[in-house]
Amino acid sequence: MTIRLLPRHAPFESDALVALDQVLAAASREQRTWLSDHLAAAGGLPGRGTKDADVSVGEVVEYVNLNSSRSDRTTMHVAVAFPDGAPPYGPESVLDLVGIDGESVPARVLPVASSRREVADEVHALMPVGADDASVAERLRLGSQVAVRLREDARFHLPAEPGTDVIMIGVEAGVAPYRALTQERRALGAGGRSWLFFGGRRFTHDFFYQLEWQAALADRSLTRMDVAFSHDQPERVGVEDRLLERREELVAWIENGASLSICAAPESAERARSGLLKAIADVKACSTDVAGGLVAEMASQGRFSQRHP
Repeated sequence: MTIRLLPRHAPFESDALVALDQVLAAASREQRTWLSDHLAAAGGLPGRGTKDADVSVGEVVEYVNLNSSRSDRTTMHVAVAFPDGAPPYGPESVLDLVGIDGESVPARVLPVASSRREVADEVHALMPVGADDASVAERLRLGSQVAVRLREDARFHLPAEPGTDVIMIGVEAGVAPYRALTQERRALGAGGRSWLFFGGRRFTHDFFYQLEWQAALADRSLTRMDVAFSHDQPERVGVEDRLLERREELVAWIENGASLSICAAPESAERARSGLLKAIADVKACSTDVAGGLVAEMASQGRFSQRHP
């Protein structure tokens, strides 16, 4: 078999490591493995070791703004297909976007929003677009060739046992891992219950994956769902309010062994955590400090985690 390592327009005039990045980005998985093994046998990859061998190249097959045109937010759903099959990943994974159409970009970390068991050769991710992301968002389009690295987020834990009850608290793009987990549990025929709390700004403009959640409720891959849209009424209503309203059932699920996690931007995550502690404290007639100790114990057992998308 012929191994072609260099793209036609290899930038020989540029720094050797930059050139190597582009070679790896353009190579197939089999070619990257061969190159990694070959250089390792010759004394190791130059400078950075072998980490760039983890880069995979795929094509953007979906690129959709999940917010309506009347929203003041932009959150892109990005689906990438891989000709040789998607690299291994799980619901806790993140996607590092490191190149677009053969050119490197500052690494952008995106939360994975799909299960490999359900979407096979693809990976889906959510990209909230802020002021710092405008240039990357404009360069991405349907058909773009993207260099990505898929990796686990060791700080974020979702239950591996499909029979475990799970409580998922996601605000805006923080819902990504819960879409992934719901797909995963559907594919596995999971027996455990699942409960999603979703928070957004407006029901009509910011309800990510609404039809999918309705379908999941119908087929029982999602047991129940509570939503909060903070700008749909004069007073602010967030997921923390829904947690307080459902506190009796919430604590019952926790005491029955449910795993719980929060995925939201820092401010929203702090509000959700505060609502959780107040809900536990109210039901158990204890202080929020004691409730915090119970949540810390859950974390030590691998039953609670929190991250920011």
